[in-house]
This record gives sequence, structure tokens and C-alpha cells, in this order.
Amino acid sequence: MKPILSYPSPQPEETLLLSTNDGWFYVPLSQIMFCSSESSYTEFHLADGQVLVVSCTLLYYEKLISAYGFFRIHKSHLINTRYLRSVTRQDSTWHVSLANGQSLPVARERKGGLIEHLQLHSVAGLNPYSRKLVDMGMVENNGPLEVKMNVSNTGGEQPATPMRVEQ
Repeated sequence: MKPILSYPSPQPEETLLLSTNDGWFYVPLSQIMFCSSESSYTEFHLADGQVLVVSCTLLYYEKLISAYGFFRIHKSHLINTRYLRSVTRQDSTWHVSLANGQSLPVARERKGGLIEHLQLHSVAGLNPYSRKLVDMGMVENNGPLEVKMNVSNTGGEQPATPMRVEQ
């Protein structure tokens, strides 16, 4: 008798069920570029250009999906770091640029956390400090967010070199 070959079933993609005025939508997390909020409404901006508006706070969704590569850069913005292309300084404000060309401000108090998040989750962009934390077992490097970073002058009064994300 011939053995039966067993193949592992593909893992289903993580989805989010969103309730809008137009109905219920299953949205793959990988298709959400960023979320924006205004009071108790959250707008989901999808990779195909579609925008879904949900009557729920951004804080709720931040807690729900932040473990899947999303980072809160501002009180009004939660981004999917897979779509991040650069973090640059424009005048005195930091901005992120996303794959669709959208530019969003980064709150001053969240910039350090964003840089740390990207460095710690980057495949090849670990700086010597974060690599040392991983080597010492203090931080886990749990895999790719598919970003590489070149960080310089992240603090102080001197102008910073923009961080470019390579694909």
C-alpha cells in the first residue's frame, strides 16, 4: 500500500471584521496601510485605496492589532509598518512616508518608540545596541517586518539624516 502524503494546510491570513454603515467586511491585516481617527470613529485606509469608516476608537484597534506589525505614531494615526518607506524630518516635525505616497506626522513623544520598534524588528537593520540586546537575550528578534534602516542622529539639535527603508 502506498503511503498517503500529508501536506500542512496553509495558515489562514489574519483578518479583522469591520462593521461599517454599508455592512460587515473581513479585511486581511496585510491590506491595511494605516488607520486614522477622529473622535470615536476610525478610518481604515486599505492598499487598494478603499477607506472603511468604523464607529470605534483607534485605541481599541491599536490594542487589537499592534502585535501584527502596527505601530501608533500619533494620537490620530496607526500605521502598518510593512508599508513604511521612510521616516524623515521636515522642519521641526518628523513624518513617515507610506507605499502609496501618503505622508503622516509622527508625534514627538512617539518618534523614539517608532525607531526602536523598527530597529528591533528589522531583519538586517539591527544597530549595534539592539543587536547586543538580542545577543544578550533581553529582546527577541521575532522575524521580519521586511525593513532595513540606517539610523543616524536620532536625537539632539543637529539635523538628522533621513532613514530610508529598502524593499
